[in-house]
Amino acid sequence: MKKGFFVVNVLDGPYYDDCCITGSINIPLSDMGNILAMIDKSSEIVVYCASYKCTASVDARKKLLAMGYDKVYLYEGGMVEWLQRGFPVAGACSKDYLKEVVEKPDRKKEQYELTAVELKEKMDAQKK
Repeated sequence: MKKGFFVVNVLDGPYYDDCCITGSINIPLSDMGNILAMIDKSSEIVVYCASYKCTASVDARKKLLAMGYDKVYLYEGGMVEWLQRGFPVAGACSKDYLKEVVEKPDRKKEQYELTAVELKEKMDAQKK
């Protein structure tokens, strides 16, 4: 079981294989129960999915909290925002949903939510 900082893509494998945040791992929402054997509960976890229109990351965060993880953050901008900002990605990034223009909902940001810039800063800090 690993401890540390994890960025988790909760989309199904073919979407992760096509385009993911560099350095992230894939645990599809449907397999979220398997995380207990892989990641220690004291770890810091950031979950993301496709975009603000996708609810998989919100659902994954709820599941992780229910399983006893308490350092779970949400990056709702997902692959669409990350890619469109030009941040590091792995894969061909060829799926049509990545070309969509998806605007951030107009609401107050919660303390457990990360922006693309905040996530990139956290990831960069882990490399040091």
